[in-house]
Amino acid sequence: MNKFRALLFFVFSLSFFNIALAQDVVEPGEQVKTIIVDNTDDDSANDAVVQQVVAALLSGDVSGLSEEAIAYLEANEDLLAQLLALIDANTTGFDLAAAGMALYPDNAESVAIIVMILFPSNRQEVYNLALQTGAFTSPENAQIALVSAGVDVSGLSETAAGGDALTAAADLPTGTDDTTPGAGGDTISAN
Repeated sequence: MNKFRALLFFVFSLSFFNIALAQDVVEPGEQVKTIIVDNTDDDSANDAVVQQVVAALLSGDVSGLSEEAIAYLEANEDLLAQLLALIDANTTGFDLAAAGMALYPDNAESVAIIVMILFPSNRQEVYNLALQTGAFTSPENAQIALVSAGVDVSGLSETAAGGDALTAAADLPTGTDDTTPGAGGDTISAN
């Protein structure tokens, strides 16, 4: 009975969320983050909730996804589920990409593409990270992969910023809320 109630609540939440989206467009990553955070009891995402969100993404129940994006997510369903399990209330697209690339280095390109599908507002940051870490072997190859996955590549440009993105990704904070400059807060410096 509890599973039925949870499923009913999930469907209601998704329906209500989609109705609210008719007024404001919210990117797919924010939609799924809200659902996951609202339906988990502790700090980690529940496997059942993640699987329900994956099913919603693949069936087109989450707004803002093209057919190409859904096809890409479906082809990478296991990795998608692993990334969604990392989402919490404070996750940004960049944070998810950095954590995913660190945890799944053999799938770093797919991690970057999935994150860019889910969090299009973080496309440039994730693109830069993927180029700097070698997840994308070249801007040309990245553009081809992104377009075939349904990612809008307009406005993407190579970064001119210095710094080592691999080091920045490896040194991401793990829970500190201290944002005092120089005190090891959540902001990553390009220095």
